[in-house]
Amino acid sequence: MSKEMRICLILILLTGIISSMVFVVDSMKTIADFQIRKFNMAKDQNTLEHICKNIYGGNDYLPRMSSKYTSTKFCQFMALVDKNDAVMAVANLRVFNEDQNIFWLEGVRVSEEQRNKGYAYELIRSMIRNNCNDDSQVILSCTTQSNIVM
Repeated sequence: MSKEMRICLILILLTGIISSMVFVVDSMKTIADFQIRKFNMAKDQNTLEHICKNIYGGNDYLPRMSSKYTSTKFCQFMALVDKNDAVMAVANLRVFNEDQNIFWLEGVRVSEEQRNKGYAYELIRSMIRNNCNDDSQVILSCTTQSNIVM
């Protein structure tokens, strides 16, 4: 099992959603179907607000935090986009403790139309690959039990 898969499985166990998430590796989209890039406030904010409109009863914190996430060196706020550059998913990876190589994964959101297609998995996997080169690094995350799988 790859390091990325081990970390993703640990994240799933931490969030308590393993019973409702299924990985179907054979059906994962190819890189030609999407790309992952930095979130662009000017271009992507309206789409983010649309993605988050029904999360936490319409009171999702993420649209309010996106400016902070894009402006700090301790955050990597990323977007998974389709071939037309439309945002389908976002996530933020924050340096939680730089000295100990600990990261905090937060703000994982997928548009309602694109859920259950493996996009959150691909986004998280890419973020781990690009940031976790050392076995001593740790990624933490948590969620509420009422959160749905995205």
